[in-house]
Amino acid sequence: MEITVSTRKVWFSPSRGRHFLTRRAAIRAEAHAKIIDRYPPERPDYENGFLIYPGYHIKHDEPERYQKILRRLMRLIDKQTEK
Repeated sequence: MEITVSTRKVWFSPSRGRHFLTRRAAIRAEAHAKIIDRYPPERPDYENGFLIYPGYHIKHDEPERYQKILRRLMRLIDKQTEK
């Protein structure tokens, strides 16, 4: 068994600051980061140990809207990037 060095093409998502092995994963991460920048999650509020406000996260509270925005942003980012 021999260990070798090989060069692979990876994709970088600047909003996430990460490299991804597939182009689609990098585009999805970039779109998700842009959505979270626009609609930041809110923390839940507690008073005397009781939950008075559950917080907000677009991915969990409005899943249909999140998926629609994600698909559209992915399509726009895909058109802007080189293949």
